[in-house]
Amino acid sequence: MAKILQQKTKNGEIYLFSQGPRKRLADGRQSTAKRISYGKLLANGTFTPNAYYRSLSLKQKKALGIEEDPQPSELERQLASQSTAVRGRPKELLQGYRKSFGDSYLFIQIAEQLKVGALLKQYWPNCWDKLLSVAIFMALNHDDALYLIQPWSRTHVLPTRTGLSSGNLSKLLDAIDEDDRQRFLADWASLRAGEDTYCVDGSSFSSLSQYLRGARWGMNKEHDQMPQINVLVAFGMQSHLPLFISSHAGNIPDISTMEDFVHNMYGLDVRNTEFCFDRGYCSIRNITLLIQKKHRFILAARSLSVGYIQQTINALSDDDFSDLSSYDEVRQHYGITRTITWSYPVQGSSTQRTESLYVHIYFNPQMALDKDTHELALIKDLEQELRIKPVRAHLQHYEKYFIIDWGTQDPYARPTYDEQGKKQRKSRLQPPKSFKAKPMRRTASEYRKKGLFVLLSNSQPDCWEAHRRYKKRNAVEKAFMNLKDRIGLRRLRSGQQTVVDSRIFIAFISLILISELERRMQDAARTSNLVKRYTMESLCKEFSSIDQYHHGGKARHITPITKKQKDLYELLEIKPPARTMTDEEQKACDFS
Repeated sequence: MAKILQQKTKNGEIYLFSQGPRKRLADGRQSTAKRISYGKLLANGTFTPNAYYRSLSLKQKKALGIEEDPQPSELERQLASQSTAVRGRPKELLQGYRKSFGDSYLFIQIAEQLKVGALLKQYWPNCWDKLLSVAIFMALNHDDALYLIQPWSRTHVLPTRTGLSSGNLSKLLDAIDEDDRQRFLADWASLRAGEDTYCVDGSSFSSLSQYLRGARWGMNKEHDQMPQINVLVAFGMQSHLPLFISSHAGNIPDISTMEDFVHNMYGLDVRNTEFCFDRGYCSIRNITLLIQKKHRFILAARSLSVGYIQQTINALSDDDFSDLSSYDEVRQHYGITRTITWSYPVQGSSTQRTESLYVHIYFNPQMALDKDTHELALIKDLEQELRIKPVRAHLQHYEKYFIIDWGTQDPYARPTYDEQGKKQRKSRLQPPKSFKAKPMRRTASEYRKKGLFVLLSNSQPDCWEAHRRYKKRNAVEKAFMNLKDRIGLRRLRSGQQTVVDSRIFIAFISLILISELERRMQDAARTSNLVKRYTMESLCKEFSSIDQYHHGGKARHITPITKKQKDLYELLEIKPPARTMTDEEQKACDFS
């Protein structure tokens, strides 16, 4: 198969051609390659073949692999030409179809209630229906690659009236401009103006491409041996919806992304909002930046050995950790609040300002006991290793807990090299001549530190309210699980940066739909046992049995809906579709 090359002109047209092999001439120069032209792609995406391409056989055209624009069927063409849906039996419909309707109808109605479709239509009026259809595909088919959307779209009722071609996905994703994305996020945040706390976290997504400008080798908790891209998500505590997303290079740590996040929030006009971060973002620089920008925050301390935290902990007495007034019987924690003074420089000046900062110190006796038990079990395992088969990688742990006499062998010997300079393998480490455990003398303060964790805040003077808000961070952690598992964004399968950015944005739209459905399922499970028996996958599968069908010269109908399905729709605050569609129901179904 010949390799198809592209050449883009100033007017937006793209010429498709292939080049033959070059031959070496007698004088050492290379001959010019023969160029064969096949046609061009217009700015609107239409492929215009030339006379040579038309003269080729079907087999030769298939071998070239040029994606021609699929022509819509007669039914799809007539549906697209209809301005309004007509009740009754439209005579102009020539052929029938039957498509899955219940599961896509669920997400279409959620998008309409959240005004996601209206915002998409505002900024992408020519392709908003296709973008929403791709988001629904990613929500329903987390295991499938995006190029499989073409056969799937032919069997499902979607917001778009025409089929989705896998060959045109790149052009569709390339149509999403960065300015429009930022304006969409600003309007989306303005619709949730009542949010007073954003839970913020980041995660890494692996990529197989070496041409993405943001793909870098960095820290990855999943230990993937591939470059990564960091994605930052802000989640609303009240609405349980994602409100902001941004991508960063994979080698930028969490601490350095804080400044970019603060500037993005300022650009989206998000102010007077409390941000909740985990310990990866806790640093003196970040705390000073948040105070300078007048943001409220709750931060988990990264280490208990930091000077101002260590000083606050050392000032506490044993009576503070045994006072019943500071104990919460539900959480089974002790909570103590202290106030410190934080000095920071004024921007553009050499003067210093001070602000009060609340240090919430929590002591969990069960966590301290569990860590102590785990440490004792580790010591017993290391003792068993020393007797049978020592491991060189555990030498640091051996020296920490045991007094060891290795005899004649040197476990820390440097590697040796042969005459050719090759590194020789070290001999196997033998059990030591003798060893004994070091006495474990732990003070009460050392034991207590195993059960301590600290939160820093400039907005919450109550330690239990700060603890409650921080525990809400599991929503953003769950959002990343949905992005990776239910939306299929664990691996980025594209080598073009604009396409990757657009795909992350569409995944953000899909995450909004999934998060809202999860919230409604959790709210419905409190009042009904019906939803408790379903996961999100089984719930969508339950609705997928509802089909929409049409016979030639007839109106569109819905297959019978069971009482269980009607109850599920009502519990999820969605009106069940009617068997025969009226004007209003047809309008809601077509999402027009």
